[in-house]
Amino acid sequence: MKKFLIVALLAGSASISAFAQSPAQSTQRVATQTQNTRAEVRHELVQAERDGQIQLLNSTVYAHQ
Repeated sequence: MKKFLIVALLAGSASISAFAQSPAQSTQRVATQTQNTRAEVRHELVQAERDGQIQLLNSTVYAHQ
């Protein structure tokens, strides 16, 4: 009886530890990197300001204020 209880406890703890690791693996995020220089990013920002994209974004994101 004691052997059965020990085996059952070990099997249960192994399945719980495997289950506990599953969500952590699925929530990992991979950062994407772009190869833009600072000058290219600045140019894109200026272009977005000229096109009105920044104004539209601000009015959408901060509409509640």
